[in-house]
Amino acid sequence: MAIALLVAVVAVELPLGSAADMVFRRPTSAPVLDPFRLPDGQYGAGNRGIEYDTKENERIVAAARGLVVFAGPVAGSLFVTVDHGNGLETSYGFVQNILVRKGQDVLDGDLLALAAGPFHFSVRRDGEYLDPEPFFGVRRVRVRLVPHSNARLQHGSSSLGRYQIDIDEYMTAYAIPGRLGAWYG
Repeated sequence: MAIALLVAVVAVELPLGSAADMVFRRPTSAPVLDPFRLPDGQYGAGNRGIEYDTKENERIVAAARGLVVFAGPVAGSLFVTVDHGNGLETSYGFVQNILVRKGQDVLDGDLLALAAGPFHFSVRRDGEYLDPEPFFGVRRVRVRLVPHSNARLQHGSSSLGRYQIDIDEYMTAYAIPGRLGAWYG
């Protein structure tokens, strides 16, 4: 029981290390209407994101934690752009009501806008459009139980009876200052 609780807390508490490691949630539960198709050239036909078959007033949520860097009209349509750091941005377009403001921090799943009809979601890294699909998924945390002696626990470990949990590698990889300080000595 204690191990399951620790794993659940670690999975929730640890922030992702970099934009390259980000795992997005889908911004809507609506089905895909038109998938990503990168155009042949700058002005070629294609789809630089994913178009979802949302209906009017369906909720659009943030795909990941970030900072709202744009919320307003572009050529008569409303858009929201969220900066996730390290050059990675997501855009949420063709919405009818924007529910965030520029400069606002958002977490994954926070309500950003309401759809006006079909909704467009795109991902850019350093201005280059990327297929959003590979970003969707679930972050998994691997915990390794190792035999525990009565010796003082190493930094990055936690005691659970006869075992200790070795989480040094995960904590180092994701740099979490102060998050789990009470769990290791």
